[in-house]
Amino acid sequence: MDKSNKLDKSLSTAKSFKTELKKTLDLFSPANCFKHGKLKIKTIEDAINLPSKTLGSFKKEYGEDFTISYVELWVTDLNNSISVKNLLTESQISFIAEGICRQYPLKITDLTLFFRNIKEGVYGNFYESLSPDKILSWLNRYWSERLDIGSMMSQGRSNGFSMSKDGIDPEVAKEMFKGIKTPKKKELSQTLSETLHKNPPKSIDFEEGFMDELRELCKTKTVEELEEVAQNWLLRKDLEHYVEIIQGEIKNRVNTNK
Repeated sequence: MDKSNKLDKSLSTAKSFKTELKKTLDLFSPANCFKHGKLKIKTIEDAINLPSKTLGSFKKEYGEDFTISYVELWVTDLNNSISVKNLLTESQISFIAEGICRQYPLKITDLTLFFRNIKEGVYGNFYESLSPDKILSWLNRYWSERLDIGSMMSQGRSNGFSMSKDGIDPEVAKEMFKGIKTPKKKELSQTLSETLHKNPPKSIDFEEGFMDELRELCKTKTVEELEEVAQNWLLRKDLEHYVEIIQGEIKNRVNTNK
């Protein structure tokens, strides 16, 4: 293949990728997610149960920079929707988006519910200003509630989401849930068995299924083993939410033995 053909192929690939990115941004835009999630995503249970892309899957497909820019769309949408005297600056919006991407393994359904909650005043008064500390503290509150609810649901989840029963448009669902795979239980257990040791792994990108399996695997370890894992994993900021799951199991054991 000569240089001209190689260049044509590269330009064609770049154009195709650019088209795919635009399609992704249109499909998962805050406006589109709010529109289709208005009646279906009312609670944290809904956010967990609904099949959805995750920020982790975006990172794998398009890279971290794209994912941060995508989350910036949500923060910007909030900034433009709230009537307060002191709005967020561009640098603050970027700071918040980076914090969300690097610390919280959220699904798009989580983003939809969380930002709608803010707009509806679920977390309290704005007091005429938006700030990074407010938004990130609200998100930490949301995530803590999500962990508690997810833990309870994992103990006895019986009713899954049904597109036919719940009435989402099949074509919309097909696009929004495309590429989502549910790992086999054996694969999850093997991955977690290799991961749950005292040295923090280089990277973790757990989907909801992994978090459920982590809770189950914790039950097979002694308190001493879990404490050692938690202590070492706390060295990594991006693992703190998984450490909360481990610490929750330790707390349950201690309370049970009292």
